[in-house]
Amino acid sequence: CAFLLTPQKATADALRDAAAGGAKAAAVLSQGWAEEGPDGRRQQDQLVGLAEELGVVLLGPNHLGFANFADGIALCALGLDMPIEPGPFALVTQSGAVGSSLVGYAARNDARFSFVVTTGNESMITVADVVRHLVEDEHTRSIGIFAETIRKSDVFRAAARRAAELGKAIIILKAGTSELAAATAKA
Repeated sequence: CAFLLTPQKATADALRDAAAGGAKAAAVLSQGWAEEGPDGRRQQDQLVGLAEELGVVLLGPNHLGFANFADGIALCALGLDMPIEPGPFALVTQSGAVGSSLVGYAARNDARFSFVVTTGNESMITVADVVRHLVEDEHTRSIGIFAETIRKSDVFRAAARRAAELGKAIIILKAGTSELAAATAKA
């Protein structure tokens, strides 16, 4: 998995380099993609096309990465106060800022995570995809979600049903339903 913290204009070349080196996945943290409007959307679509051509799955762009505490893998920029001892709670958030705030709060209150995943623009991997994975993760007993939208609602519903079968709780804070919340989420 490649960790691409590159300027938007250098990301395609970095992705090619990562794929040439054997990467099958990439966490793309850079900004300047679909969140910037039609031109950024076209560039993000081109990046997705390149990733598909190279056989690489993208997390992001425009996010802060992920941390898998059970396996000790962290490709993220979530803050230096992130707790490192694993726990049973997984956090999935589209917003890197919300994720970073919650990680800081957790550290101050001795809360432990199995995973923290920020999804950003969700060019390929969505909250629903991450939840589907986490439901089957043996280290995760509950999942907290901060989402502005749920893409792949059928995948999310199936994951929620599976979580119920396994006795795993899913707690979701859905933002962006009022005009003010939608404007805040967009910012």
